[in-house]
Amino acid sequence: MEAHNTSDQLSDVELLQQISALHWLYQQDSSFYKAVTLGRVVHNIWKRVSDEPKIEALRNQTIMSIAAYVKDHPRARESELISEIEKRIEEFKTAVENM
Repeated sequence: MEAHNTSDQLSDVELLQQISALHWLYQQDSSFYKAVTLGRVVHNIWKRVSDEPKIEALRNQTIMSIAAYVKDHPRARESELISEIEKRIEEFKTAVENM
């Protein structure tokens, strides 16, 4: 749910938390703020204990290695490219399964 942001823009989660804080300030009802904060804490704990960050890193590494291969082999035949991409994806799949 968390989106990429520019330097002056809040992420989706940060914006939701700010909206809930305003609701709390104006309505004197902290239940929405508590729920948003709890959700954010649980999400961050889940990310820390799960393999999600590792899988994302492996995915990015795989994409970069495919891009490097394509760049380094500009005259490769389509069949060679397909074979190499399939090989790199299979390596990614194996790495994820071995986590």
